[in-house]
Amino acid sequence: MPDGWQTENFGVFLQPLYSNYGMYLPDKLLLYLGPPNHDLTRLPNDMWIQRGGKRYEVLRAEMVAYEGINTHVWAVVRERSSA
Repeated sequence: MPDGWQTENFGVFLQPLYSNYGMYLPDKLLLYLGPPNHDLTRLPNDMWIQRGGKRYEVLRAEMVAYEGINTHVWAVVRERSSA
C-alpha cells in the first residue's frame, strides 16, 4: 500500500481477459484468482498487487464461496502506469 504496508508473498493466477471474439480487451485487463485469506475486497482503493516487478491496480474484486466456505478471490486488474 502507499504507506509501505505489505503482505508476505503468496501465489496467484493471472491471465489476460479476452472478448467473446478471442481478442484482448482494452487496457490489457487481467483475470486474478487468489487465495481467500488475501481478501482484496477489504483493502483500500489505492492499494496494488505486485508480481514479477509489475504493479497492478484492482478494478473489481469479489470473494467466491461454495456452501458458505470462502474458496478464492477473483478480480479484474490492470497494470499500473509507471509514475
